[in-house]
Amino acid sequence: MAKKIETLTDEQSAMLSIYREESREKALRPHFATDKEMRQAVAAIYTSMGRPAPTVFVFVDPFQCLSARSILKGQLWDQLGVQLRGQLRVQLRDQLGGQLWVQLWVQLREAHDTLWFAGGSELYWVAFYRFAEKIGVKYDAKQSATLDAWERYAEICGPLYPYDGIAFASRRPDVLSFDEQRRLHAETGPAMRFPSGYALYAWHGTRIPAVWIDQPEALTPQIALGQTDTALRVAATQIIGWQRMIDQLDAKVVNRHPEGMAGGELLSVKKSKFNPDDKGEMRFLRAACPRNGTICFRVPDGTKTAHEAQAWSVGLPPDIYKIPSIRT
Repeated sequence: MAKKIETLTDEQSAMLSIYREESREKALRPHFATDKEMRQAVAAIYTSMGRPAPTVFVFVDPFQCLSARSILKGQLWDQLGVQLRGQLRVQLRDQLGGQLWVQLWVQLREAHDTLWFAGGSELYWVAFYRFAEKIGVKYDAKQSATLDAWERYAEICGPLYPYDGIAFASRRPDVLSFDEQRRLHAETGPAMRFPSGYALYAWHGTRIPAVWIDQPEALTPQIALGQTDTALRVAATQIIGWQRMIDQLDAKVVNRHPEGMAGGELLSVKKSKFNPDDKGEMRFLRAACPRNGTICFRVPDGTKTAHEAQAWSVGLPPDIYKIPSIRT
């Protein structure tokens, strides 16, 4: 019976930290592989699982992979722009070579759109099984070959959409940007961009519209506070900055906490800033946070003091709430 590994030795723990960072570096490496290497990597996945190697289409980003797949399935053709249709048609024609278009179309039409692999973004689970192997877990020959194939693909390719007889592979991004907590984040451009220019914008891990970064003057307090998604609302207000938010909303200080900015200031903003017919007021708490600097968030409209707002933020009655003596 195989021996179970239930704890790591000190040496293995040290090795794990190093291996984790090495794997992360591989996962985030910008695109570098040739199309031939990508096709070989895809084929190796299929053959390691006992399946015939497919016809592999390589594109510069996941969007083109999905668009090309839709073209072969006879979908979305009219919705694609004329220029993009032409580009994808040429790429499909060039990559097909002597393959039979009708055969591929039938295979794809009957396939289920449930299987895909995120490439380098999924190297984490490959690394988990590979590290287990390094410290003594035994795999049979087929399992080891399959793991080798997935690891090779994750190291050199982007997203993969595999089907019987046909696969669509994307190149890796050429730009990746993260914050200190390793969340997708960029303040002056896309957080993820592919060689084609296809990009994703993110603020501390939250997907945001590109216009918020590319045209920050177009992002107004009204847009920010009108977001129904909490993460988007937080991102928008942070991008604008609370000083600009308060200035543009013409906020008035109605109460200050006796312990200063540790307790904060209660602010009032007229709702007519958002709806001319609404004569009410919104209340916000602006306070100093040791971790995030100045923060500001909305509190119930009937809030009368900064202390009451602080108590509400942690779900306690005002008469028993106290500002923590140690704040992190």
